[in-house]
Amino acid sequence: MSQHGEHLNAFDQLELGPVRILLYGAIAGACAEAATYPFEVVRRQLQLQSQASKMSTLATCNKIVERGGVPALYAGLVPSLLQVGGSAYISFSRLVVFRDGIMLQT
Repeated sequence: MSQHGEHLNAFDQLELGPVRILLYGAIAGACAEAATYPFEVVRRQLQLQSQASKMSTLATCNKIVERGGVPALYAGLVPSLLQVGGSAYISFSRLVVFRDGIMLQT
């Protein structure tokens, strides 16, 4: 860290501790999981359909919403969010370590 009075660039000013890395990684992972989860639900339903009664992706999505409403597209999201929290932390912390390593070399 620089002495008082010296100009700090944005990377020097941004110090992320392990708790913040965990928090930011978990938030990023949860947002990504919540945004893509309905597509996973539709994909799973498409895989479960027999070849004789195969429906289109849009028709499958409509069928899911008709049967259980929009919340049916998010059925099972909570366990998935719990699982993604750890992996998001690992990914985000690797990014921070890599970024800091590059910044030290320049």
